[in-house]
Formats: sequence, structure tokens, C-alpha cells
Amino acid sequence: MRFVVRAFLALILVSGVSQASFETYQQVRGLQPDGRTISVSDFTMVRDVFEFNFSSGQFHLLNDINGKTVGAVFLGQGTLNLEPVDPREIQNLRVMSRGGERFSDSFQKAMLLFADGTAEELMALGEPTAGSPSKEASDFRARSLRREKRDFRTNLHLRLAQDLINPPIGDGVFMAFVDFDDNPNSLVAVDPLGIDHTGVGSFFGVDGPEESMLVFMGDNNRGVAYLSHLKSEISKKAHRRCKRKQIVDAKHYSISTTIKPNREIIGTTTLKFAPTQRNVTLMPIQLMLPLRIQKVTLVDDGTTLPFIQEEAPDDLGSLGVEGSDAAILFPAVLTRGKDVTIRIDYQGNEVLEDAGDDNYFVGTRSFWYPNTGVFSDWATYDLEFFHPEGTNIVSIGDHIGDGLSEGRLVSRWQTTTPVSVAGFNYGRFKVVEQMEPVSKTNIEVYTNVGTPSIIRQINEILEYQAYAEAAQFAGDVDPSGYIPGTNQASQSVKVSAESLAQTAIVDGTNSMKLYHTLFGAQPHGRVAMTQQTNWSFGQSWPTLIYLPYLAALSSTLWSSVSKHIAAIGIEPTQDASIIQLTLKPMNSTKRRR
Repeated sequence: MRFVVRAFLALILVSGVSQASFETYQQVRGLQPDGRTISVSDFTMVRDVFEFNFSSGQFHLLNDINGKTVGAVFLGQGTLNLEPVDPREIQNLRVMSRGGERFSDSFQKAMLLFADGTAEELMALGEPTAGSPSKEASDFRARSLRREKRDFRTNLHLRLAQDLINPPIGDGVFMAFVDFDDNPNSLVAVDPLGIDHTGVGSFFGVDGPEESMLVFMGDNNRGVAYLSHLKSEISKKAHRRCKRKQIVDAKHYSISTTIKPNREIIGTTTLKFAPTQRNVTLMPIQLMLPLRIQKVTLVDDGTTLPFIQEEAPDDLGSLGVEGSDAAILFPAVLTRGKDVTIRIDYQGNEVLEDAGDDNYFVGTRSFWYPNTGVFSDWATYDLEFFHPEGTNIVSIGDHIGDGLSEGRLVSRWQTTTPVSVAGFNYGRFKVVEQMEPVSKTNIEVYTNVGTPSIIRQINEILEYQAYAEAAQFAGDVDPSGYIPGTNQASQSVKVSAESLAQTAIVDGTNSMKLYHTLFGAQPHGRVAMTQQTNWSFGQSWPTLIYLPYLAALSSTLWSSVSKHIAAIGIEPTQDASIIQLTLKPMNSTKRRR
């Protein structure tokens, strides 16, 4: 694989510590049944709220790493029982499992990966029996690896390697791929660092300190069935004080991003951080999967650092996917609390999606730059964007200015106080500004110039709706289905980029006045609202709010548009002609009857 070659060449120039770490990771990725088996009968294994009952069968042990067993494939008869203690999880489980307040399902195959006490529990059952590797166990292991990449879009083996390379102070991670009879392709995970360290949570928008998770990834039942703190924490009410556990603390990001005319991104992020734990020689990095790391440099002495990054899945779709599939390896154990600065060079596509008429949609807004975790690891930012002529940038923080650098347009932004995440929007904009006098906050609204595809789609839906209602009315009044003038009803409502600006500037100033009165002054002197060409999805970053176009509609029109778009499955980048082809046959009164 290409990442192996690239990282290995860098290893030639660095210490044996990095080489040993990289070899450990390679061994984890290459885990296979080695022929050792342990037979079980009525064996129970408890991990937090998950009770595994292995009634009969065999554990096919995976090969040891540094003399330690870290994985096994189970073939036989087993059952998982889950009984939540948190009332909210009971309700969620009732919905996800389509049943009662507890979960129970049987299985015949499971693959366990662990850095906790699982190996000792298995060895206590008896001396492993040597033999030839089982083809069935090997096939299930290979299938689990494919599911990890295809379904979960992360690298769970990297999470296991992290505990082997950075030995945890307490318990290590436990993960189980389980093919339940009623819920195939499921994952059970208990991670003392927090589930988001596995990377699974980002696929579902989960980012928090909870340590236990059950995920269904079947074709007909997909989602998080259980996500909670440890049972021991809940019983002591200690979960109310839990915070996300970081292995490093990011302090400052300097991000330089070049946007090419073909939407390719070339980026360099210089990150200053300090380890918060001991034994850190491997540092996971979160970066959207289509962006490929080119080089990592230790700024202090110019050392080239090896890195780990698997090849991205080949079916990512039109938008990049978040993930924790990359890591940096250091030549020595980092000193806890001591600042380290690294520079990461990367490039790729899928950050920006063409929304039509020179307007764009920023896809994975949390992971368009390499980071150590967002929303819980606050840092300051310096950002610069090199962009094509005729386009504009709006970003977080204060706008330092626009100009030319080496013949290229550049836009610079800066945060003076730590924030939880960095974001931007890109396209052709015009800006409307208004100072809110009570809070003394400048409200800015960036609207698209031109007509993005989604605007055409919304207007065609509104036109179809008005025409169809008029045709229905005409048919009810006159059997011939014709009343002069009713075909003009379709012109009564139109949506434009300007309409969102007018709505947003009023809502923004009123909201800021209210929030200032209720909560006090906010630390930033400006708030920018920018159009989001994803038709129904909005998001709020520090000083930067992404508003969908449907925010400009009344609740009645919003309901109508969203219903029609959802019914025909229109995506933001699809051409408006799809709506014409789908809806126009219904415009005839006779056809409707």
C-alpha cells in the first residue's frame, strides 16, 4: 500500500522508537488467526453493560504482538445482553432495537480486538490448543476489516495500536465486530478514552466523552443503539463531571489553504500542542479521508516524521467523510506538558462541492484541516486562503484583510481568543452588514451571487406546487379543468439569494440583542452568516453561521419544499431538470384523476 512505502522511507531517517511503533501498527493491521484455539462452554464475559455469553464454540486466537494476545475470532453459539441504566438510553434502545428496554441477540461469529484484560480471561479458560488456522475464522477476520473501511469509515486497528504503542495507565480499549442474528454487521466498543477516539462516532456525528457504544450497521437497521458513560461512573454520578479525554492539548493552528480552480485543496497546517498524558509516541490525527498527507515535519529541528494513513475507500460519494484514520509517529516519547510544533502538508479533493453558478458547498467542515479533535480542544487560529480570482472567502474570527501574495489572491483571518473549531465558506459573495447597537456586534450576511442549483430546484418545486393547486382548484370548479388566469399562480412565490439576506439580517440583529440581554456580552465583535447550499442543513461555528436556503422560507413553504425534495430524493448538486422530469407529468388535471 502506498502509505506504507511513504512512511517506511521516512522511517529510515528517524530513530528506532518510530520504527518499532510503525512495525507494531503493521502487525496490528496484519492480525490473522494463528491456529491456536480455546474451546469454551457457558463462558460469560462482561464489559461495562455488555454481557457476552459464549455458550459453546471456540476462540481462534490472532497472532501475538510483542508477546501479547490482542485479538480473537469466536465461532460457535453466543448471546449479547444489554440492559442500560440511563433512562435516556433505555428509550433510545427501545427505538433502535424495535423492542423492549433491554437488548438481547444471539450470534455465531464475532471478532474481538482488545488491549484490556481479555487475553488473561481467555487464557484462564485453559491452555490454547495448537493447530492449523481456520479458514472460516480467517474469512470472518478479512470481512470485518472490509466492513471497518466500507461501513465505519475509520481505522479501528489504529485505535488498538495506539494502546500498544502508548501504553494506557488504566484499562485499554475493547472492540467486538459481531454478526447478530437479527442485527448483522454490528460493533460493540468500550473505550476508556472515549468512543470518539475510535473514530466510529464521527460517522454518526457523535463527539463526546461517553465510553460505551453499540452500533448497528445492517442494511435495514443502521445507527447508534447505545451510547453512554460507564456503568460504574453513572452509579456514582461521576459521569456528570466527565470531560473528553485528550492525549494532547492543541494550542495554536496556522492553516494555509490553496483552493485551485478545479476545487483541489493544497494545505499546510502548523500545529502547536502539548501532550497531556505520558507515554505518547503516536498521535492520532483527524482529517477527512480524501485529503492525503504528503509530509510531516518536526518544526524545531526539521526532522521528517513518519505517519500512518490508510488508503481512502473508493466509494466516498460526493462529500468527504470524517475519520480518525491517520497518526503521526515521533522519534522519542514526548514530554508531558512540553510544547511541540509540527507542520503537516496535505492535498486532495472533496472538500468543496460545486453547487452551481460558481457557488460551493463545504463538505466535512470539521475535518478539512488536520486536527487533534474539535469541539472539546480549544485553540487559537491563524488562517490564510489563496483562492481564484472572482471568488470570495468568509471564515471564523477577525478578517485581517485581503490582498495579493506571489501573484495570488489571499484572504487572512485570525482568532484572538481560543475557539473549538475552524470553518470557512467559499464562492462568489456579496455582503450586507449591520451593527447591532446594544451588543455592539457587527452582523454580516454573505449571500451568493448568481443562482445556485438548489435555488432553481426550490423555485421549480414552488412553481409546481402552485400550478398543481391551481389545476386542482380548476378541476373542482369546472370539469373541463380550465379557468382563465389560474396558470399565473405559479409566479406568486420565488426564492432568491437576496431573500435569505433580508431574513437573516433581521433575525441576526434581533437574536444578538436578545442573547446579549439574557447571557451577557460575547467575546467576538462580529458574527457572519453565510448561505449553505446544502438545501436543509445549517450549522453554527464560532462567529460563522451556515444557513440553508430553506431558512428564507416560511414554515408552510418549508414544509412543502422539504416534503417534495425528500419524496423524490433530490440532492443539492443535482440539476433542476430532474425535478421537471419528475413533477411535470402531474400537472395535468386529468392525469391526477
